Amino acid sequence: MGNRLAAALDTNYRFLVLFASFGLILVGTGTTFIVAVALKPMTQDFDWPRSVPSIAFSLLYLGGGTGGILTGYWMDRSGMGWPALVVSAMVGCGTVGVSAITQA
Repeated sequence: MGNRLAAALDTNYRFLVLFASFGLILVGTGTTFIVAVALKPMTQDFDWPRSVPSIAFSLLYLGGGTGGILTGYWMDRSGMGWPALVVSAMVGCGTVGVSAITQA
């Protein structure tokens, strides 16, 4: 009985990790293309040259690559919980912070 319960809990945990990872990948991938979709309207609304949002997009990819490697190392050492929580909070704070931009 104990082995069956442990196996069932292990299977459920696998699915939790699977769906949580899928959700984080889905949100993380979508956020990288916000700048590409909004590039032309942003340059028109703020009267910016195209280089300003393009540089932001480049920095997003560089930060995402570096952060992905560091977060992967952290997840290997401590499990999925805290890194996923911190990264999710950072994505949310970044999105709110970007919405407050009024000038270049």
